[in-house]
Amino acid sequence: MVNSGVGEYEIAVYGTSRKEIVDKDEEAIKKNILFEIEMVHPGESDESDIFTLKKGSYAIRCHIAGHYEAEMNGILIIK
Repeated sequence: MVNSGVGEYEIAVYGTSRKEIVDKDEEAIKKNILFEIEMVHPGESDESDIFTLKKGSYAIRCHIAGHYEAEMNGILIIK
């Protein structure tokens, strides 16, 4: 993940749907994380270990306060 922005960002990929992420409490949300890249500062990059996802849809989001509400979330589709 390359952060070419001016703020800090994270990315998490979940083994559950976007609706379930919105509807659950934070503890339940954290239990569904398949992989995460934490706190990438502006101008920096980071990577995760190689992982395999099956075909399907996965919820993704940034965990930094206010970022989910600013629509830094979505769906990752593996075909």
